Amino acid sequence: KSGAKPTGYHYFIEATPYTDLEKVKLAKLKVGMFILATNDTESADLTMSELLKHYKSQQKVERGFRFLKSPEFLTSSIFLKKPQRIEALLMVMTLSLLVYASLE
Repeated sequence: KSGAKPTGYHYFIEATPYTDLEKVKLAKLKVGMFILATNDTESADLTMSELLKHYKSQQKVERGFRFLKSPEFLTSSIFLKKPQRIEALLMVMTLSLLVYASLE
């Protein structure tokens, strides 16, 4: 009717999706890449695949040090003042990490 107020509004959007496949390919390539650098330039037998293998094996070492820092190992409850005793504790911790890694 003329002069009557509308009860609601409806909006419709018409769109066409667009994808730039070249940009998608480039983005996928960038996601899978990272830089490995070394200062061992004189060793000719260290290939890129061996360097990557060494890099990925560092996770085992980090897991071992996380074990040493854990509360179950009780290193936080030991208070040492003499440098000789600190060195002795580090030696014991390192040996225990070696045993832990070999048993793992």
